[in-house]
Order: sequence, then structure tokens, then C-alpha cells
Amino acid sequence: MKKIVSLLIGLFITLAIAACGGNSSPEAAAIAFTKAVYSGDSQKVISMIYLSEQDKKEAGVQDILSGKIKLIVSHAKEAADKNGGLKNISIEDVKYDDDKKSAHVQIGVTFKNTEQIKKENVYLIKTDDGWKVKG
Repeated sequence: MKKIVSLLIGLFITLAIAACGGNSSPEAAAIAFTKAVYSGDSQKVISMIYLSEQDKKEAGVQDILSGKIKLIVSHAKEAADKNGGLKNISIEDVKYDDDKKSAHVQIGVTFKNTEQIKKENVYLIKTDDGWKVKG
């Protein structure tokens, strides 16, 4: 019984680490960001936004950003729900800058009630915490 519990705990820790490491590439970060937007997970979206050290120190910037993100995410989830929910997110194109520290990812979003692919652009920057979305 102890072996099973230890195995389950190890599996849980592995899955948790893998879930946190989802921003190891711009493609993975763009997909995670888009899923969070259309599922209404504003906290995850906020955590994926890049803020410079100066922005972090400036009074009110994080509060304003948080309020705007929550509104945008709410509208995006509403739109996704009207279209039957998110069906698929695909990577259409990826372009890196010369030093590979920022990237432009074009994604295709498909909803369950439509076959039309909605193209979106996600601009990312590589940080010590993985890839973050440029605001």
C-alpha cells in the first residue's frame, strides 16, 4: 500500500512539474495562453504576461493590467461559449528574432460550432521563468 501511495505522489509531482514547465517554448506558451483566455482563466493569463521591472515598480500598473485582462478574458470566454467552446488550437507559424529571445507565434483557433479558423498573433519574450506574452 505504501508503494502505491508513493507511486501516486511521485506521479502527481511529475504531472505538476510538467504542467508548470509548459512555457518552455514559444509555441507551448502561446497555446497555454490562448487556452487560458478562451476558458476564462484570467489568473493564468495574468501570470503569463511579461512586465518589466520598471512596470512592476510603477504604482497601479499591475492593478490596471489585471482589470483589463479580466474584462478581455471574460469577453473571450463568452465568445467561445457562444460558439460551442474551444475545439482546437494549432500553430500556424513561428518567427524568432535574431537572438531567439522573442518570438511571434501565429495560431489558429477553431470552435466546436464552426469550422472557420480564427488566426491570432501572440508575441512572446523569453524570461528566466520561461516564455511570457508581451503586453
